[in-house]
Amino acid sequence: MRSKHALIMAGLVRVSSRRVAYVALAVAVVVSLAELVAPAWDAEAFDLSALAVGGEVVRETGFEHLYEHDPSDFNVAASEAYIRAARAVGFVGEPTPFVYAPVIAFAARPLTFVPYRWAARMWCIASVVFVVLGLVLGANHFAPGFSRKPWALVLLSLALVAFEPIRYALWLGQTTPFVFFCVMVSFAIAARRPRLAGVALAIAAFVKMTPVLFVVPWLLQKRNRACAAFVSAFAAFALASVAIAGIAPNVQFARRLFDIADETLVSFNNLGLPALLERACRPAPDLMTWKVVHLPDGTRVVVLIATVAMALVAWLGLRGVDDAAREPLAQAVATAVMLLAPSISWTHYWLFFVPPLVGCTWMVYRAGHRAVGVGISVLALALCSRPFVIDHIDHHRSAVTVIVGPTLAAGLLYVLAFTAARLLATASRSVRGPAQQTGALT
Repeated sequence: MRSKHALIMAGLVRVSSRRVAYVALAVAVVVSLAELVAPAWDAEAFDLSALAVGGEVVRETGFEHLYEHDPSDFNVAASEAYIRAARAVGFVGEPTPFVYAPVIAFAARPLTFVPYRWAARMWCIASVVFVVLGLVLGANHFAPGFSRKPWALVLLSLALVAFEPIRYALWLGQTTPFVFFCVMVSFAIAARRPRLAGVALAIAAFVKMTPVLFVVPWLLQKRNRACAAFVSAFAAFALASVAIAGIAPNVQFARRLFDIADETLVSFNNLGLPALLERACRPAPDLMTWKVVHLPDGTRVVVLIATVAMALVAWLGLRGVDDAAREPLAQAVATAVMLLAPSISWTHYWLFFVPPLVGCTWMVYRAGHRAVGVGISVLALALCSRPFVIDHIDHHRSAVTVIVGPTLAAGLLYVLAFTAARLLATASRSVRGPAQQTGALT
């Protein structure tokens, strides 16, 4: 009777503790979102202005002036058409260049009928929804058991308050939260709905080209339907852009992409390997401007060698890992490469870094190396968070001048993914070994 009473009490304690944890999680999420949204609510949303102004330029003058950018200042589009369009939509700052496909400017025209301040706030709310849903989908994909640990989710929610990539993306009015959501959707449904997953990834890659790298893990896993759907959908979007805007604007856009691949910036918010090398080679890099720097051949070679080495080591590290773990680990490696290899890799791209970091930490944690997994992930998150990075919203007054933190964090994600792969491969061999011996005996 006493033992039965003790079991009942223990069950009640567990239930009440779990309820307390979920209440704490709800409070943590509300507090975190309030802290993240507050600086973005009345921000100028510079990057959203590119969509609104681009839509107005197309509405007023067609596609002829859409890609009029300053050749030396990456963030300046000071043509008369752009300035006139910016004032027409109610954006009072200096207009930023349009760097998307022409059809996206056409699709953005409804923004021109809404007061810009309202459009910026609506996009801020939508971006928060995209971030939250993307993080939930990503956590369930990379670390299925993690979502059943409410106290861990509480700590993660509070830690992300200081996570600069999210703060910066919301403040800029960036499209990165939407792209992040599309990528996480593609990851989450690839096994059950491969064609829909391919379309979701094609949308992400059509808005920002770098997510095309996530096709590689699908190729390794032989997700042929998802890959075919990706190619078909991307081709359909490209054809739609040609049909709506014509050939010339799309050729201009393609040339712009090639130009960007040949350029980098030493600014504080460009954090890939090419920018890191260029800053190291310059005696006094101007971190607070966006002057275009053409990539030297030596930098290209170093980055290419580093990228090939990362891919080769990862491929070797993933050998022996079972199929269920290989795909998320390959996607974690692809995320690290996507952050490090491009000539321009903005701080807000590190939003992609959170779900695979959680997943790799969870795998290492469950393999018995708790201190290693948690220690590396805490360090990686700290390197991307205040006070260890420049205040991107008020960068001129920031006391921090060291800007290698997120770059190092992406490297730590790669190390953590490799560590998880080797631990899982070792565990898989230890399980198969006795099974094979038993089979031989029988």
